[in-house]
Amino acid sequence: NEQLEKRRIGISSSYELTLKSSAGNLREVLVTATPRQNSEGVYNGTLAIFRDITERKQLEEKLRYQSSHDPMTGLYNRAYFDEILRQHDRETSPQTSIIIVDVDGLKEVNDQDGHRAGDQLIRKVAHLLVSSFRTRDMIARIGGDEFAILLFDTDESQLHQAILRLRHNLEEVNNGL
Repeated sequence: NEQLEKRRIGISSSYELTLKSSAGNLREVLVTATPRQNSEGVYNGTLAIFRDITERKQLEEKLRYQSSHDPMTGLYNRAYFDEILRQHDRETSPQTSIIIVDVDGLKEVNDQDGHRAGDQLIRKVAHLLVSSFRTRDMIARIGGDEFAILLFDTDESQLHQAILRLRHNLEEVNNGL
């Protein structure tokens, strides 16, 4: 209705819509709409061009994901982690904690068993971290064998509990090896 009103008063515009195809698939569409008037200047319709931009939107989303995530683990990457730290407002979220995790022995695993084994170890650590923290916590791989976890809205007691949970989960994983 808003777009139709713009056309009636002579305003052209471009906007994006999500449409469902006859097969039930969602398609992203860019609409360019231009009002048409009769010889007396009275609005009598719209000329609209619809462009399917689904693939472009999917590529944009893929690039957005790749720019903020580590390709090996799927966790956030260092650039995104650093950006979140820069944007963090201590006034609105004063109780934020950071835990840094370093994987001991990664170089030895790489040297003895190959980089594939080292990569598998990194993925296991990433899985362990995801299972150890809340979904609202931010987990990032910030270096080859280093991870950082931002725990938002966490007091000292909650931080202590998170560390105990991580240690417990780590012991379970190590005992299962």
